[in-house]
Amino acid sequence: MLIFMKNAKKFLDLKSDNEKFHALHYTDCRVYASNPYMMVWIDGAFGKGGAYDFLTGAELDAEMPDFAKVIPPVKDTSAYAIYSAAEIEELHTFLKGVVAMSAKRKDPLSVQLEWEPVIMAFKVREPKLQVQYDAASYAKNHPHDEHEKACANVKFLADIVGYFAQRKTEVRMYAPLRVSLQTPILFTAEGTGAVLSQRRDMTIYKRD
Repeated sequence: MLIFMKNAKKFLDLKSDNEKFHALHYTDCRVYASNPYMMVWIDGAFGKGGAYDFLTGAELDAEMPDFAKVIPPVKDTSAYAIYSAAEIEELHTFLKGVVAMSAKRKDPLSVQLEWEPVIMAFKVREPKLQVQYDAASYAKNHPHDEHEKACANVKFLADIVGYFAQRKTEVRMYAPLRVSLQTPILFTAEGTGAVLSQRRDMTIYKRD
């Protein structure tokens, strides 16, 4: 819980006019922190329900989002990559470096993710910044005749990966359920998880 609370502010939007993005939401033995782009949760017996202001701890009369609808369903055939704690830490180091190199940009930098049978590739393809990191991972249910792809805000991805790196545990990173529609990316580890919305990438997105 301590690591979750230490990182929760990154996953809220305290400047939003909507109070639900200021709050930690307790429900069903789980607590959530979310903003319009990403969500993180941790499981546990917290003994309370409802929304509580992150800064003051005061209970809020805020709308409780339907978090169950936000989390992509996991099936036996779902494609995902498994990362060791050490590999997640190395991936976080790479992403932090990319964020630092793009700190003065006005527009958020994107990173493209590709699930492959043996590695998972993280690619930045900008006019002044071309970099790729091939993360060693163990793939499950990978369709060998194609690459599952996604595109994310590199800072948001770094925040999520950094959270899991601090937990020092194995992590699963699921490919989008519908690659061509750029549906959200799901991350899971023991007792915790996260969901990240994608950035539109016209090399991936294809409306049915």
